[in-house]
Amino acid sequence: MSIRMRTCAFMAILAIVALSTSTASAKPSSASYKNGKFNAHIDFCLHFNPWAGKFYIGPCKESSGGGGGCNPDKRALVVLLENGGFPASMPVDATITIKTCDYSNWKCMFPSNWSYKTYSITDYISNFITGASDFALEAVGVGMVWASNPLAVYDDVIILEDGDFDQDEILDTLESLTCDYVVDVHVLAHGSNGCAGPGCAINDDFLAEVGDLDDLHLGAVYQQNCFGASLNSDWIDAGAVAVNGSVGINYMPSSYASFIDRWTDGQTFSQACNGAFSDWEDAYDFLYGFVDLYYGNTKRNKPLISLTGSLSANDELSASADDIDGDPNTTVSDLN
Repeated sequence: MSIRMRTCAFMAILAIVALSTSTASAKPSSASYKNGKFNAHIDFCLHFNPWAGKFYIGPCKESSGGGGGCNPDKRALVVLLENGGFPASMPVDATITIKTCDYSNWKCMFPSNWSYKTYSITDYISNFITGASDFALEAVGVGMVWASNPLAVYDDVIILEDGDFDQDEILDTLESLTCDYVVDVHVLAHGSNGCAGPGCAINDDFLAEVGDLDDLHLGAVYQQNCFGASLNSDWIDAGAVAVNGSVGINYMPSSYASFIDRWTDGQTFSQACNGAFSDWEDAYDFLYGFVDLYYGNTKRNKPLISLTGSLSANDELSASADDIDGDPNTTVSDLN
């Protein structure tokens, strides 16, 4: 509660009364899903206005002190999710031409005002495949998060997906969690050397802005993006307690399911990261014995195929291995 102190002793007494009459807040749901289904919660408190002499109910205005003196007592998970789908390409360019008109124009009553327009069936099909696969893969990512029962260990879970995965939205979200929360960030997106996310939203300049947020307490940062290790030092400079990242192309995206299960079960950051790699190592070793799309971090012109599974998966597994920086022993229960 914010009270403007006056010189009048009576007002000072009223201020003291006001400070003593705040009641506990009531939380609706602590889950926040930014893409439509779940919204950020609002804490409501009973306040007293000494100037009006009235009680009222409104959003809590609790302060942990500010100025770097905050002591977070809650933990939040922010998931940055954008897959983009499979960039489908068709072997032929098929089109269809139809006669059409802008039906809002009264001139369309006369056939002579109609014109022919050509539509690309190929583009339509390609866009449909890309959009459908983007939706499906992101739904899997969301499912991995909620399947781990994150609300057992987190006070808030916020998923920034698709259009919400942009720099302004991320900064606004992190700023809303300053002071009171330790914030874990999970990046489930594509990446390249030195950046991650749509439009390279996560990069060194942006993470410098994250580091400038007053009273932000970053916890553990999990990166599924390719070349995540190239951003490790930037996350640490931004204040992260621990961060992981693959040294090259991440060929093991589904290992996140194991990581978040292990992490929410209380394992240390390094145990959860390394354990997740071990959980999926044999499966991907088997898979990449049959098909090889890349040579190291370079895409092959034509994939190698082996019907007997005799290809080596060493380069894929080596590229997917994590570099871990910061405190490898931090856990989800740490509030520091």
